[in-house]
Amino acid sequence: MDNTDITTEITVVVDSSSVIGDEYASSGLSLLIERTNETVNEKILFDTGFQGDALLRNLDELDVDVTKIENIVLSHGHFDHSGGLSAVLGKTEKKPRLFCNGKIFREKIYGRKDEGKDVGITAGNNVEFIYSHAEVVPTGDAVEIIPGLWTVSDVPRIHENEKISGKLDNIEVLNEDGNYSKDELSEDTSLVIEAGQDEIILIVGCGHSGIMNLIDLIHGRYPQKHLIGIIGGLQLHEKSREVILEVTQAVRSLELLFFCPLHSTGDEALDIFEKELGDVFVRGGVGLQIVFS
Repeated sequence: MDNTDITTEITVVVDSSSVIGDEYASSGLSLLIERTNETVNEKILFDTGFQGDALLRNLDELDVDVTKIENIVLSHGHFDHSGGLSAVLGKTEKKPRLFCNGKIFREKIYGRKDEGKDVGITAGNNVEFIYSHAEVVPTGDAVEIIPGLWTVSDVPRIHENEKISGKLDNIEVLNEDGNYSKDELSEDTSLVIEAGQDEIILIVGCGHSGIMNLIDLIHGRYPQKHLIGIIGGLQLHEKSREVILEVTQAVRSLELLFFCPLHSTGDEALDIFEKELGDVFVRGGVGLQIVFS
């Protein structure tokens, strides 16, 4: 396929903000990626938000036929990115391909030493139901989902100030040896899309790998490509102003066409980005559409 003739449209389906009315805002994140030309019409649902009802309501409002979704990608195992999965699987006409890191199904418990709360994929889904209603495709790094769209995972976590911190320090994951340890979200997966012959877009679920770490990896992997846009959650809502300003400088140096932080980015970071990045910054929310070809 010649990816230079492809039109790509990214639509925000679930986010804590909305550009089409506050009633459509809800917890979590979900993005719809559509790749089309005269012969191709591919739809990829990236993450599924927190609540199935909210996801299905928003898909309907955005005139998306959920029965036709054939590809789903999960960025990581937290319930606010996977909670709507079963609702979608219960509506599709045929089994969609579900791309996810195999570690995504591990049990994740918040505050295990106290009462403990399930915050993983099993908080809103039955794993047996998932496997019976989807073709689960275990993915690692640099896996091509469809032509022109690849996974990005196993990101080297070089920047010290982007390490897992805050409330996430209280989440433990059940390991294969039967013991619990701090969840470093090693399954965290982002996407890269070709936006033209020499241009790419980075799509991030929650940014647990660190947006600066991701930028470093993208530069090393695609030295001849121009990163023109970033969209998704950046996990900055518990980070200091100093860290946010450091991220701002890293983003400014990229010469992006658009920068659309969502979900876990936090109000302080959004305000700083809007002030410092000018027209590159896009304040997103449910219903926002970004189109490029």
